[in-house]
Amino acid sequence: MNVESSGFPQIYLLNHATNWALKTSFDESAQPYAPQSIGVPMTLLDRIPTLSDEEVVNLLTNARRLSEQGDEKQQAAAAELLPALEDEAEKRRQARMERTKAKRAAARKPRKVAA
Repeated sequence: MNVESSGFPQIYLLNHATNWALKTSFDESAQPYAPQSIGVPMTLLDRIPTLSDEEVVNLLTNARRLSEQGDEKQQAAAAELLPALEDEAEKRRQARMERTKAKRAAARKPRKVAA
């Protein structure tokens, strides 16, 4: 007995990078999540903005290691990624510092001015 003859909709999970899409066989008009990424390969450079802070730092560490210790192909790939990863890591570090600064300023009690 297949799924369609049982009266239940077939469900397809389409994965591209970290985007998951859900589509049923009964509702062909259903729009998948992030339709522009389905079927279109994303390069690692395209994925950098969607990575978490931890993933960016991890990828940056790996790219730095491969640029020094990898074979020629790995060194070339690392050289392509390093500028974008370093820029993204710096932007995120600055954003974290700004959030921390704002949080500390909000937590500080205002100074009383002597009259």
